[in-house]
Amino acid sequence: WVSRADAAQIDLGVQREPCSVVGEPTLLRELIANLVDNALKYTPPGGRVTLRCARGEGGVSIDVEDDGPGIAPDLRERAFARFTRLPGSRGNGSGLGLALARQIVACHHGRITLDTPSSGRGLRVAVWLPGVP
Repeated sequence: WVSRADAAQIDLGVQREPCSVVGEPTLLRELIANLVDNALKYTPPGGRVTLRCARGEGGVSIDVEDDGPGIAPDLRERAFARFTRLPGSRGNGSGLGLALARQIVACHHGRITLDTPSSGRGLRVAVWLPGVP
């Protein structure tokens, strides 16, 4: 992701602490890759994408935040539907990204939400997964 972010002039930041979850490593990698790829796709040059991982609430929080166009609150639930391309979608994606992310999170007994970052612009995808007991 670093070379892709650099080529697009996007500041890619990672803030993490040691976190462990019980789950399928391949699916968890796919989840994070999907969320970061989407953030990079929708963030304009000069923008910022931040990946955060932290322990708390009996589990692990994984947030991917960008300062792209975001998703209107009334479209956020629809964004999780398979084959959905929202107005303003870029590229030639299939509309499966967030649907797949939700399925992976559900398989791991977690939750995923979309909201607006504290900056007031962009999108924050917040994932919570149960931690290692």
